[in-house]
Amino acid sequence: MELSKTLLFADTYNVRIKKHPNGNILEILSCNRPIWSDGETHNKDFQKKKKRVKNQDTDVSSSIRRAKHKIYDYIICNDDLNLFVTLTLNQDCINRYDYKEIIRKLNNWLDNRVRRKGLKYILVPELHKDGAIHFHGFFNKSACKLTDSNHKYKDNRVIYNLEDWTLGFTTAIDTVGSRAKIGNYICKYITKQIDSGRIGGRYYLSGGNLATPVCEYISEDFCEFLADVDTFEIDNTNLLFKKVDYTQHIDNT
Repeated sequence: MELSKTLLFADTYNVRIKKHPNGNILEILSCNRPIWSDGETHNKDFQKKKKRVKNQDTDVSSSIRRAKHKIYDYIICNDDLNLFVTLTLNQDCINRYDYKEIIRKLNNWLDNRVRRKGLKYILVPELHKDGAIHFHGFFNKSACKLTDSNHKYKDNRVIYNLEDWTLGFTTAIDTVGSRAKIGNYICKYITKQIDSGRIGGRYYLSGGNLATPVCEYISEDFCEFLADVDTFEIDNTNLLFKKVDYTQHIDNT
């Protein structure tokens, strides 16, 4: 769609256009008042909301929502995150209940491959029923050394193992479907932490040369711009929004 390129001389804008690094529009978010300036939100209602004492459930929901949005953006903008991996830990190699020990060794393993192989990754921790920790996430296949496990997924995709994972056991399969579907899939592991809380204080791990969306800001008449799009309100902000999401049409490549 055609967008006005007219910017206000003032430093606040009411439309944020989120783009893929290749220039394609991912999302358009419009507000009935100018709230964005230099990539940040600057609005008294938002600032009051941040300062307001909130209950624990609200805090958790907000932090989970932010984490899911960040992961979703990574998935959408990095087409080469094309290998879904599960990393499990062998108690004979590492205390799989001790997050500090796990994260120290895992970070060493990841950092080594980022430097030497160009690894890009997103990993979400999850608890087994007995409290042991394992990880699900995405790697770029080009940075991985894989071996055929001689097993196949239910849709006939080959299940690989990561040849140089030394802390336990792995599975890895090629991703299929839209980038949005892939992003939603990994985000479900974040949602599971509503009950368990952040494992080790973090919802996810990420690293490597991950691309992120590029945001542009313009000003438009709220009523006329995206006139056919329904409005919604964010609680306690007294602000109205319109949103168009184009990510559902991005294929996995």
